[in-house]
Amino acid sequence: MSLLHFERGVPPDAVYLRSLEDEVILYCLLLRMYK
Repeated sequence: MSLLHFERGVPPDAVYLRSLEDEVILYCLLLRMYK
């Protein structure tokens, strides 16, 4: 995954941060649903 993104010219750090943000958002949504 990171190699493909790197070939496209996208910084691996930005891709990692984006995936991390998505995971945090999904986690918050799950917490809201289970409350």
